[in-house]
Amino acid sequence: MKNLLKKMAILSIAMLVFGCSEDGATGATGATGAAGANGTNGTNGTNGTNGTNGNANVIGLADVTTTPASWTPTSPSQTFWSTTLQIPEITQAVYDRGIVSVFKKFQGGIWNPLPYSYNNESWNQGIFLGGINIFCVSNSGNAINNPAAQTFRVVIITASNRMANPNTNWNNYDEVKTALKLKD
Repeated sequence: MKNLLKKMAILSIAMLVFGCSEDGATGATGATGAAGANGTNGTNGTNGTNGTNGNANVIGLADVTTTPASWTPTSPSQTFWSTTLQIPEITQAVYDRGIVSVFKKFQGGIWNPLPYSYNNESWNQGIFLGGINIFCVSNSGNAINNPAAQTFRVVIITASNRMANPNTNWNNYDEVKTALKLKD
């Protein structure tokens, strides 16, 4: 064993002494070796989960309640009533590419989207820059009473938020509330 260690030590010293060039010049470049075989492709990793959508581009306005004086009969037989809600947040960009959802509060605190028919009345809306017209129309052609105090909720969704929530039913208040993190 001692002889083997001595031989290895002598060989190491000889390699150090004789392996170095005296002038330190670099030797000639050797020939390029053959290309190695291609490796196998790895497997794709799993996709991460999507993050929660925010509501930076959503305007959930405070409830708007009408009064009897805010309604105007638009037909002499009082089968058609209208009122106008001034909503300056309905900008040209919202009007062109966004969504304006209007919900009417019914008994028991249930929010229904407009348009909506209930008993002898149909409720509808018309959106314009800076506001909304609300209509209450008789389904039977008979006169209906002044709608009086009615509560509406307006939710304005920009185009970017609408596209970020493609599976949301914008006519279902619970889905809108959940998707856009609205607070009652």
